[in-house]
Amino acid sequence: MQSQQHIVFHRDLPARKATLLYAYDTAFDEAHLPEQRQLLKSCCTGLSSSLQRTVMSVFVELFENIARYSALSASMADATIFPDQLWLIRDDAGSLHFMSGNLIMPATAPALQNRFKTLSKMGADELRDHYKERLPASEEPGRAGLGLIEIARRTHNHLTTEILPADDKQLYFILTATFENSEKEPSMSETVSHSQIAFERKSTARTPYISLSDATQEFIIEGESYPEHVTDFYNQIHAHLERYFQGGEHSLAVRIGLSYFNSGSARALLDVLMALNNYAEAGNQITLCWQCDEEDDIGREFAQDIASRAPLIPLTLADLPRDTPSE
Repeated sequence: MQSQQHIVFHRDLPARKATLLYAYDTAFDEAHLPEQRQLLKSCCTGLSSSLQRTVMSVFVELFENIARYSALSASMADATIFPDQLWLIRDDAGSLHFMSGNLIMPATAPALQNRFKTLSKMGADELRDHYKERLPASEEPGRAGLGLIEIARRTHNHLTTEILPADDKQLYFILTATFENSEKEPSMSETVSHSQIAFERKSTARTPYISLSDATQEFIIEGESYPEHVTDFYNQIHAHLERYFQGGEHSLAVRIGLSYFNSGSARALLDVLMALNNYAEAGNQITLCWQCDEEDDIGREFAQDIASRAPLIPLTLADLPRDTPSE
């Protein structure tokens, strides 16, 4: 039987004169995210790098949000009637729309609606400041948080929502994020090579390349970052930094070149930079070079926000090289 919400999404296609580019309505499990991200990339090869980056950023935040809600509501409504789903469509004007649908508990609906109402009134500067304010705070279970702000920033707040009845215990929440298409440009390949590394962790589909070198006095994080267990992944960095700075004063050149990082990684990166600021306060000489895509204004703002929270570490902003690894 075709689900009621599939019908809602299908009916929206002719209403928008839209073409379906990508659809996912199976189990929203973190383990499926890398393969689905690769599949989505294959659907976006004709987009500009700027739009492709925005699409991939919004996708990860939406997927992880649905996965969290799926875990909370897995034992409730019939998933064959009200499935979690995520669609990317393109209308005849060239605009792209991400549509996500997932079950929510009625008790969370008022706070969720108020959250969107508050965000909808914010301009770009207000969204940036709100992101900075929420960045150090822990997420509240069942509430849209930093990830939602990230989506609003990436789409210039072009968000619409709808809440429909599902059964006597749950509601069905539909979020549509819209962004404009732009000129096409070819994709690029990415590679990396390093030597003389004391601590090194190779990149994976979801985690960045990390190296901390005693010989060159360099600390590098590059690639893409959306780990399934973000706290565990970044905690290892703190342990190796503590070892590096033992026994006297040291110098360290930090280079961060991430083509993408999710909201969870943003918090983890803030923790790393604040720890480095503490080491600088103890007399160690630390510099930071943050490499951003030349078209990614939000990435540059984030780097500057980090600098304001780690005032003892001189910041240099640079363009992200085209040979920075993403896989």
